[in-house]
Amino acid sequence: MIKSSLHPTRLTLGTAQLGLRYGIANRAGRPDDATAAALLDRAWDLGIRSFDTARAYGDAEARLGGWLGDGHHEAMVISKLPRLAGEAVVQIFEQSEAALGQNRLTAYLVHDVDDLADPAVADALRALVETGRIAAFGASVYTAEQAMRALDVEGLAAIQLPLSLFNLRMVISGVLGACAEAGVVVFARSVFVQGLIFLDPAALPGHLTAARGVLGEFHALCAAAGSDPLTLALATVLARAEVGSVVVGAETPGQIEEIAAAAARTVDPDLIERARDLAAGAPAELFDPSTWPEN
Repeated sequence: MIKSSLHPTRLTLGTAQLGLRYGIANRAGRPDDATAAALLDRAWDLGIRSFDTARAYGDAEARLGGWLGDGHHEAMVISKLPRLAGEAVVQIFEQSEAALGQNRLTAYLVHDVDDLADPAVADALRALVETGRIAAFGASVYTAEQAMRALDVEGLAAIQLPLSLFNLRMVISGVLGACAEAGVVVFARSVFVQGLIFLDPAALPGHLTAARGVLGEFHALCAAAGSDPLTLALATVLARAEVGSVVVGAETPGQIEEIAAAAARTVDPDLIERARDLAAGAPAELFDPSTWPEN
């Protein structure tokens, strides 16, 4: 049974980069106002209509909100509630509304699934749906166990979760299948593992040196097949029917152009399967940014 009418575009632009220096491969830092606006404009021109943000992303909501007010009223806007007590839900939501310049959000997600165990939080989110202030509520999760708990919450209609060629825990655990069965829209994030898959395997930081072997093999497979890491990594996730949208980040208009072009390419299913076989033995925690030590 479909719980919501969410129909995101194939790609959702994540906006953490607009408010923070984000990503292990980020060399440009937080974009200036002109670059941020150009990035959002280019994403729109490329057909992207879904935008993901959060109160925790610095001033990303405000920067996105300024752009939305300049004629981009058809955008789907997803924001997230920080880890706060139940009585603060509506107050914090209204801060997001004000920053984004919106009186209705497409979806509002909790950043900590434990908050949904608080009846006050779940009731407040359901009330926001019932009053039309959001189209749907959901959860951003990090583990399969968290995802399964979120799926037990009445009315939950969206889940954002980590999924990549090298981190298939949400597939192996049955989470994607359970989401499909429940009619919950899946937003897949960390497809590029914060840019890790683009780095030179020989130059990985110390806490990721164990990933050198499998990452080197992946780069070699791409070269031999005439593909590239961006296209193949994205294709392995887009090929999963349970995924409603892939959340991607970019710091420049050129980067979002490259991602959109990669998403439009046809990739041989056999190559996708070979990539999955190659990555099957990779330790998922190495490709899960939530497990990395803080800088």
